Amino acid sequence: MAGPKIQIVNHDYEAKHKVFLCQSDYQQKNHQLLMGGKLVTSSPDVKVFIVQHDYQADIKITHKNFPK
Repeated sequence: MAGPKIQIVNHDYEAKHKVFLCQSDYQQKNHQLLMGGKLVTSSPDVKVFIVQHDYQADIKITHKNFPK
């Protein structure tokens, strides 16, 4: 089964989830929502906004686990 199609948006009000890119696996939280996904430019299943600080995020995921 394929994961969700994910689009990164420019404004937080456009996004369904706010994402923080963390450094370690133990810092991840709710990362399963994006695992196995693929980045797209149109027709996304999920829109995300990348935040600067971990306390702003709904989802915390490492760079290596973030969809490509």
